[in-house]
Amino acid sequence: MQHNRCFSVEHISEGCISGYLRDDENEIFFDNSNTENFTEDLLLAVLSAVGEIAADEHRSIFWADLEPMQARWTVFGSNSRIRITVTNFDSSRNVAQAAVTVTLDKDVLLRDLAAALGEVLERFGIYGYRYQWKHEFPLSLYLHIKDLAENGDSTALSKVISESENMGIAAEGSFLSKEKAAF
Repeated sequence: MQHNRCFSVEHISEGCISGYLRDDENEIFFDNSNTENFTEDLLLAVLSAVGEIAADEHRSIFWADLEPMQARWTVFGSNSRIRITVTNFDSSRNVAQAAVTVTLDKDVLLRDLAAALGEVLERFGIYGYRYQWKHEFPLSLYLHIKDLAENGDSTALSKVISESENMGIAAEGSFLSKEKAAF
């Protein structure tokens, strides 16, 4: 665990995930239960904010359970910056209690997300992550973030699946061999 990163996962066990997100001025500490799939939601929101996933495919706002409170995460991106605001609410999600915003360099956030989640995989493994967190590890999202952070093309949709291979409908895919090599 690198404490000079803008993102870190410090602890995962028994359906709980905790860590931090920080910029030069603010720090957001998260300690979420597994009621929501925090890791997947965060990665989808970041990929939406950097323009890799169409906004209609995912929302840039998601909820995380802090028991007994709720936190609304809002992720917004521009050309080179990502702004993340976490607003804590009471358990009804009606009364806002506090909000913290961090603004991060897009490339630094992608790099630190990839590094931190790579360490989570090294520490727990894919099945161990599922066992501890009670959700599947979002492997394809992680590989996409890692690929962006490294300016790679291992998750590029560069494979054409012909109509004859896919019940009459052409499709795009990625190469598993490239994805495995990136992993």
